[in-house]
Amino acid sequence: MDIGNYDNTIQKYDRQYHAYADKDDPRAIGVLKRILKYARALDDKVLTGYAYNCLAFEYYKIGDYKAFLRNLKRAAYLIMRSGDKSEMTKIYYNIALDALNRDMFDVAYEYTVHARNTALRAGCADDAAVMDAMTAYILLQSGSYEECLMVTRRSLKEVMKYKSRRNYVFNVLSGYLNEAAACLGLLKLKEAESAFQNAVRFVESTDDEHREMVRFDLGVIGARIAVHTGNKKELRRHADEMIKGYGGEMQLAESIGDIELLGRELLERGETGILNELLRVMGGGKISEDLIGVRRVLADLKVACCLSAGDKRKLAAAYREQDSVYAQIMENRKAAYRYMQDLIRLTSELNAEQDAIRAEREQLLRMATTDALTGIANRHALNGQMEELFERSFRKGTSLGVLMIDLDDLKLYNDTYGHQAGDRCLIRVGDALSAMAKDGRIFPARYGGDEFVVLFDNMTDREIRAFCKELQERVPLSVSQGACNAVPREKNRSWDFLSCADRALYLSKNSPKENKSRKIRFAKLREYE
Repeated sequence: MDIGNYDNTIQKYDRQYHAYADKDDPRAIGVLKRILKYARALDDKVLTGYAYNCLAFEYYKIGDYKAFLRNLKRAAYLIMRSGDKSEMTKIYYNIALDALNRDMFDVAYEYTVHARNTALRAGCADDAAVMDAMTAYILLQSGSYEECLMVTRRSLKEVMKYKSRRNYVFNVLSGYLNEAAACLGLLKLKEAESAFQNAVRFVESTDDEHREMVRFDLGVIGARIAVHTGNKKELRRHADEMIKGYGGEMQLAESIGDIELLGRELLERGETGILNELLRVMGGGKISEDLIGVRRVLADLKVACCLSAGDKRKLAAAYREQDSVYAQIMENRKAAYRYMQDLIRLTSELNAEQDAIRAEREQLLRMATTDALTGIANRHALNGQMEELFERSFRKGTSLGVLMIDLDDLKLYNDTYGHQAGDRCLIRVGDALSAMAKDGRIFPARYGGDEFVVLFDNMTDREIRAFCKELQERVPLSVSQGACNAVPREKNRSWDFLSCADRALYLSKNSPKENKSRKIRFAKLREYE
């Protein structure tokens, strides 16, 4: 959409909006409402859709997610009908942001790729570069470090071509920090430090305002590198930078994946004091109910800190907070799934006459529920199936079994034989699970990385153990398996079963390798008060 085609009044409002938006000034919303009023008076659907889309993004930035979704739906209806590809890119981008906030990485990934392709068709190479960068971020959050590194380096070269673009500094900085984080995930410490120093030098070349705004982001990655290198002095310095630079919940939302990893790394190295300091700062204020991904990470880290310190009094409160967050996650996933279905139906209604777009929609639906590598169900599909099976098992009083599977030493296998060989192992596991799931009571899915989950409908412990043993015989690597099998009770949630199986998997992973019989563990379902 070209604002230059409109009269001076609209162009003036648009300049005002961007000036406020660049500084995160709340007056941006008021200016957009004036544009919206003007667009309605003109009965200009393209301009109206543009205003709604910008409003959606501004509400996202301030954490008002009800207003975000309301305006996004209105924008989607108008812009999809207009066929404006540049604005459609922004619609898909906003949908991806919403999916990311709900921890729906698979959906976020598909819509970001869709946004990139739409931008390329519209001839907007700068938008395509930004979408590529967001794709890299999603890959980073889902643990696909090799692919993330490749996409990040490609997108960074493109993003740096557009110095006049709004948010240029943040786009380039995010590229460097994503590169550093991906290198850390691959334990390439020298490359991680090099990318981080590139980020530091880049920020030092900007104005003082930008430097102050990114202190927190730099601190997170700097602290992670310091933990990996064992430099306690640098760790302390970067932790102080995080504390001084912390500016609120939106910073958490943008960096929450790295914050979660930093917390885990601090716990592994016994640096609970620093982690507690950071949690007091980051969790000290009220976090928006809709920032569920942020609340989950903070709740999990609080529980882990209390367990590490043996503080039973604080642990009880931390568990209550964690239970509340995970209960909300289950509800949000249901609502999110319904929302995504509504959006897809809207797309279909507006483009029913175009066979190519209809085929694209069908492919998107398949990709949203199928793991691209193994061909079995993905985590998004698993969530829906688990909720349905849990409710049916509770209603009928039958058992629900959850098995978590982890490939042992896959990283070592990748390092020795290459990642393509590792991918073939994952594919063989997926093929084995598919072949063993001919019984309608068995539902396999890839949970992420080298982890798989299998659901069992009304099957005995003995049947599940037989399944585990047969799986180990069919796959090329040793696997660790943890299971939970029980009849759901009124005070249980579906998430309890997954947590229980995860505990059993942890015990299995840490059992003596020479004792193969201990590679399959069953854990008792924790009963919540």
